[in-house]
Amino acid sequence: MTGSLFIVVTNSFMGNFFGSLTVFQLERPIFLREQANQMYGFLPYFLTKTMIEQPILFISPLIYELVIFWGVGYWPTLETFLGMYCTIVMIS
Repeated sequence: MTGSLFIVVTNSFMGNFFGSLTVFQLERPIFLREQANQMYGFLPYFLTKTMIEQPILFISPLIYELVIFWGVGYWPTLETFLGMYCTIVMIS
């Protein structure tokens, strides 16, 4: 059980970390061009990007946990499931 928790935490962190690195590198030239044209600033860009990503950041860990939780065989209680889900969401 402890080993599977380590793998779940590591996979959640690294998957989201490396995904965000590539996104910012791809969007940087577009953001700099649009900021130079004074279309918007950093704060509206950041807030909009964060709001758009919220559904993905909540649904993706839920699907991931549904597979892992029942596949590994953790203690099947609602408290355990929600605690693990909140942990994965916070890591994501």
